Amino acid sequence: MRRGFRCFGIKCFLAEKSFCEEHQKENARLEALRYHNHRDMILAMYTGEITGVISTVVITGAAAILAVRGAMSAGAVLALAQLIGKIISPISAFVDMSVQFKGVKPVLKELEEVLVLKEDRKSVV
Repeated sequence: MRRGFRCFGIKCFLAEKSFCEEHQKENARLEALRYHNHRDMILAMYTGEITGVISTVVITGAAAILAVRGAMSAGAVLALAQLIGKIISPISAFVDMSVQFKGVKPVLKELEEVLVLKEDRKSVV
């Protein structure tokens, strides 16, 4: 068996420590971004849900007051509550979807950068 100098990757160039430090920095940066993105998503979703509940309660309450005063029937109050639910539901779904799209933007940006780099490498070769 031959003995000699064998080099396998970054250890050969004594770059392992700096490589690991760079990896840890990038990992910490990405984790911080992920945390903030997740927090923003939760905040937007809860804001949309709370807004929907508050508007439903206010409108249904106003309809109930009108029903008590005789300006509106109880059936009209129920119909109005269902109508409000049908109107608020798509708005709430839109808020959820917009939050999800916002969460995808950083990933899409990085993917585009990787694809551009691959296309640049192909054009050089």
